Amino acid sequence: KTRLPQQDEDTFFTGEIAISPIPAPTITLKGTMQGPWKNAFGQKGVDLRDVALEFGASIILPPVPPFIRPASFGFTGRLILSDTKEIAMATKISDKGEFVAMGEFKGELKTNDILFIPINKGGAKIPLDAIPELSIKNVLVKIAPFETSIGEIEFSQGLTLKGELIMSSFGPIDFSGARGFVDVTIDIMGIKMAGGLS
Repeated sequence: KTRLPQQDEDTFFTGEIAISPIPAPTITLKGTMQGPWKNAFGQKGVDLRDVALEFGASIILPPVPPFIRPASFGFTGRLILSDTKEIAMATKISDKGEFVAMGEFKGELKTNDILFIPINKGGAKIPLDAIPELSIKNVLVKIAPFETSIGEIEFSQGLTLKGELIMSSFGPIDFSGARGFVDVTIDIMGIKMAGGLS
């Protein structure tokens, strides 16, 4: 546990080296940062949390010529955009069948937010009246056939798909905030499915 410079909270760093002799000698390196890191790497506005990296390699011994092959790779982390918005992602694959793919956005993201950079920073001429005014909220997609972890960050088993889509207008047409949502979870406890339009 340590308090990074110019931080308000403690951050926990852990590292691990694991050696497995069977079925082939394998070395796995893991590193985890749990907690906040505001203005990471000195970049103002870049706030990270719960970052982990994992890499494993196996040594293939005779009778074949000795060589090293990747055995596992995993990465996860959260990027805090503001008090109400954050992005998270995770990916892991290993020769033991461990797998996870996850993407999450907490908060609300509008069409104008996406077009802000090309219009205001790049000078792109985009006719906004020809683009639907949409927003997405609290989106999560996760695929994990088995319970697994990346460093010290754990991921439960299951398939999850959830989020909201809101349409406010399309040119002169006012949809008055028409909303659709989906919430699907499939895991060892069963199947949960919900969705609707309003």
